[in-house]
Amino acid sequence: MPIRLYIISIFLVFITKSSAQPFLPVPGATVNAEVALEMATEVYIFFENQTDDSLRLRWRRMDFSIPESWDVDLCDFGACYIGVPASAYMNWSGPDDEPYVKLIVQPGNAPGDGWYWFRIYNATDETQFQDVYFNLTTPGFVGLDKSQPLMEVFFYPNPVNANLTVQNGNLFACGLRILDISGIIRWQGSIPSDANVQLDVAAWPAGNYFIESQGASKALIINR
Repeated sequence: MPIRLYIISIFLVFITKSSAQPFLPVPGATVNAEVALEMATEVYIFFENQTDDSLRLRWRRMDFSIPESWDVDLCDFGACYIGVPASAYMNWSGPDDEPYVKLIVQPGNAPGDGWYWFRIYNATDETQFQDVYFNLTTPGFVGLDKSQPLMEVFFYPNPVNANLTVQNGNLFACGLRILDISGIIRWQGSIPSDANVQLDVAAWPAGNYFIESQGASKALIINR
């Protein structure tokens, strides 16, 4: 092999290894978990070290939505917290360790559903990160009231790039949620009759979304 091609080959291998993601979420980036009433349920996402070296991760709570009566605490690879802080560093982990983020969910006797969105960084190079999601629900909870048909729900502009208005034109309060194409809940809440909410979606990834209510859905597009 000519020397020039040999050098280029080594350079490409180096770039490939350098740009590889050093950790991956296990069992995946999204965990759907059923949490028991009147009990504490632990829900984990582990992170597999893809390198042969030590690794330190940092997490940041990006967004969440849970019923007000639920108690949720967080533990990671190194510490446990009362509640869910905004951000923290984990301990260093070796190639054979599995650092993790764990939620301890206590819904009491209040049925419902909720979600958390975290961004996990390589603490030594924060351009390398993974977004992970916990989708939580109690047994048998439907989430949306299907006793009345969807009549008048409007949202604008569509496509949107920053500020979205969702208006409930029904004569009754309406429960809605917005999901991305993977089924991850990005927002959910109840809008009173003839009222609207303003949502800042500037940080949401561009793509296709769905607004759901009473078993019906409408398409929403976020672009940049």
